[in-house]
Amino acid sequence: MELSSARRDCDVLAYYTHMDSERLHVWKRLVKLMKSDFEEESEPAAWCTHELTLLFDDVTGTGIAGTTGNVDTFTSNCN
Repeated sequence: MELSSARRDCDVLAYYTHMDSERLHVWKRLVKLMKSDFEEESEPAAWCTHELTLLFDDVTGTGIAGTTGNVDTFTSNCN
């Protein structure tokens, strides 16, 4: 997660978010990175969080455009 955030890799983060694994804690880890005192960690994490929230309407993973369950659709706007 941390490496994906630092690289601003929305594809990977959206994939992990879509998996909704209890072990990954994507959103918690992004918030933790945003709280960092280091700009190298906090700025990309804030950017990724912003991009991901634009892609997901709610916890079910429904995209803003009304798409559901298609990670390719979610990530096409990240690049």
